[in-house]
Amino acid sequence: MRIVLFLLLFVFTGESALSQSVDRVFKDISEKENHYEIHVSDGTYRFQFYTPDIVETSFIPEGETFQEKSHAVVMSARQVDIDVSQTDSSVVFQTKGITARIQKAPFQIAYYRGNKLLIKENGYSKDSLETIQFGITEEEPLYGGGARALNMSRRGYRLELYNRAHYGYGDRSELLNYTMPVVL
Repeated sequence: MRIVLFLLLFVFTGESALSQSVDRVFKDISEKENHYEIHVSDGTYRFQFYTPDIVETSFIPEGETFQEKSHAVVMSARQVDIDVSQTDSSVVFQTKGITARIQKAPFQIAYYRGNKLLIKENGYSKDSLETIQFGITEEEPLYGGGARALNMSRRGYRLELYNRAHYGYGDRSELLNYTMPVVL
């Protein structure tokens, strides 16, 4: 399973009180043929740039493999000019359109358009469930996740990303027909 953050002309902004796992430790960064990898103590983050405005960030937990098929990106990657800089405390990927700043300790990823913070990833964890947390403001709604009998805004719901029909529902069903691991 891979968790994908798809960034294209964002609607997210803000910060949150949630924080990244204090156990996650930055190890190193490597450049591959068409993407970058940041290795951490419990897996690998993969940064694939499709255009100067689109970056797909995938987390591959330790012991799992990257799945090429994406639910978020349907285009092919192309050559993008990326300025990569690294200090003792951070790694920065910057294009003309978007910047990904990775803080090494405590580990955290934040995405910017110019100097404006778009969204922060506050952590991925896997125990009995797989969970990804984002730092967004209280005013920001979350849309997506597939067909469900819920409000359009999915904020406040823990949604399973598993296809299982739920028949006989009244006015609410958190799992109904198709689920999609994409949130806007």
